[in-house]
Amino acid sequence: MNESPLISVVVPVYRAEKFLCQCLDSILAQTYKNLEVILVDDSSPDNCGKICDEYARKDNRVRVIHQSNQGVSAARNAGLASATGEYIGFVDSDDYIEPDMYEYLYGLITKDNASVAMCNTCEDEGYHTKQQIEQPYVLISASDIFEHGSIWAYVWNKLYRRDFIADLRFDTTNSYGEDLFFNFELMKTKAFVALGNQAKYHYCCKYSEKGLTKNFLPKYLKKIVLMDECLEYAKQHNLTTFYRRASNAQLVHAAKWLYQIARAGTEDPTSVQFLTAYIEKNFARFLFARFIPVQIKLFVLVACINFDLARTLLLRFYRIKNK
Repeated sequence: MNESPLISVVVPVYRAEKFLCQCLDSILAQTYKNLEVILVDDSSPDNCGKICDEYARKDNRVRVIHQSNQGVSAARNAGLASATGEYIGFVDSDDYIEPDMYEYLYGLITKDNASVAMCNTCEDEGYHTKQQIEQPYVLISASDIFEHGSIWAYVWNKLYRRDFIADLRFDTTNSYGEDLFFNFELMKTKAFVALGNQAKYHYCCKYSEKGLTKNFLPKYLKKIVLMDECLEYAKQHNLTTFYRRASNAQLVHAAKWLYQIARAGTEDPTSVQFLTAYIEKNFARFLFARFIPVQIKLFVLVACINFDLARTLLLRFYRIKNK
C-alpha cells in the first residue's frame, strides 16, 4: 500500500492539442507515484477533450472535468474544488515537467514542514534556467518571497499544502496575471516557503507573440489596478525589493500596451486615457527610467501629449521601414 500522501495535480486544458500528450506523459511518468491528475477541459475547440478522456481510460489516476468555456481561472478553481490530495500542484497544458519534479518539491515542503515549496524553471528557448533562487535550499517567511525574483508569482512551479490554500480561489474576473494575485494573498500570511534552486518545470510559451507586436487586450488594464493594490501593501510592509521591481514593471507594461494600441491602428480611447493618465501620474519615474527602451519612451512622451499624432508618426515609421 502506498503510504506517501496524495498529490493532486490540476491541469487546465484549452487549445493545447499539439502539446497535451507531452504534458500529460511528463506528469504520469513522475517518480512520485501517488498522484491524482485532474484535467479540466475548458470546452477546448480542438481534440483536447478526447485526448483527456483517452488518458483517463488508460490511467486510473486521471480524472476529467468537462466544463463550458470560462477561462483558466475558473478551470483551476474547478480542479481545486475537486482535488482530494493533501498537496496541490498545477501544470499548464502546453508545458511539461521533469520526471522527479513532485518528488523534489515534496522533499522540500516536508523538510521543514513548509506550506509551499518552489523550484526554478526552464524556458523552451534554449532551455536555459531562470536561476532566480541561488541557494541550494532556503526556508523563508512568505512575505520575503517577494525578494526572490519574478518566479514567485507563478503557481505551476510550486507545491502547496492543501490546508494552506483551502479557502483560496483564482479571480475569475481576471485572466491576465491571475497566478500573481493568487500567490499574493498567500504571501500575506505567516507561512513559510521552501525554495529549491533546481529547475524542474519547463515553461513553453508556444502561443504567445513576443515583443511589441503582440496585440493589446483591454482586460490587461485590470492587472495594473490589482498590482497597485499589491504595491500599496508592499509599501506599508516595507517590502522594498518587490515594490521597486513591481512598480517598474507597471510602467513597462503601461508603455508597451500604449505602443501596441498605436501599432495595431485600432480605436480604444478608454484604454489610451487610462494608460496615459497612469504614466503621467508616475511621470518623473518614467522619464528617468533606464529599463524602458529610448524609442518607446519617446513614443510615449508624444502619446501623452497627443496620442493621434504619436500613432500617425509610428505607423508612418513602420511603413517606411517595411519598404
